Amino acid sequence: MKTLTVKHTTLGLHNAKICVPIVETTETEILKKVEAIVASKADMMEWRVDFYEHVLEEAKLVPLLRKINEIRKDMPLIFTFRTKNQGGNLAIENRIYSLMYTTIILGKLVDIVDIEWTIDPAISNPLIEKAKKTGIGIIMSYHDFDSTPAKQVIVKRLKHMYTLGADIAKIANMPRSQKDVDTIIEASQEMKETGQLFIAISMGELGEFTRVNATQLGSCLTYAALGVTSAPGQVEIEDLIQQMK
Repeated sequence: MKTLTVKHTTLGLHNAKICVPIVETTETEILKKVEAIVASKADMMEWRVDFYEHVLEEAKLVPLLRKINEIRKDMPLIFTFRTKNQGGNLAIENRIYSLMYTTIILGKLVDIVDIEWTIDPAISNPLIEKAKKTGIGIIMSYHDFDSTPAKQVIVKRLKHMYTLGADIAKIANMPRSQKDVDTIIEASQEMKETGQLFIAISMGELGEFTRVNATQLGSCLTYAALGVTSAPGQVEIEDLIQQMK
């Protein structure tokens, strides 16, 4: 069974960690949120940098990230720019995406980067290589806010992410019925047998079961809200902790 240790936190298949996203827009709001996450029972935080109002200004982005690091100390941080077509807040050119991630990776400013599976391999492959050389963990992700495909399609996508260099393969699909939720559960069970690290989410209220029962289903990480949600179906952290017991 594979594991990924980030600072003092180990991600594995038998004890899903809780990650709270930061989706605030201003520096003041972001830093307040970081403080709140550190004070909470979360294991990790994710900066959804696509929501930051000055995300395209490196002269403001990097100093803010350093301030975040001063506050979070040993709490692991995932850096994520979610593109518009993957449900994110902003559309940017591949060139800008590459430059942003390169700066963050080479500066060793975060612990894990989330790189989208749909990004052009000419962009993503060099980023993955840089992350591996600098010891930064890699989540490769794919989000579908419209549907849930067949189990084997989900499994195939997740396994393909490992061939590209992912430490953790992540997939999130929107269910239209309980059958779709069951498909994610079945795909999770098959992935669990591989011993690889993965995150499989059925979004929305209908898919809440997959977030609450992440440990049993084999996901190494589940995302919780602390005020504002970053995706449909996220549960407030206190409620999630109670339901996960």
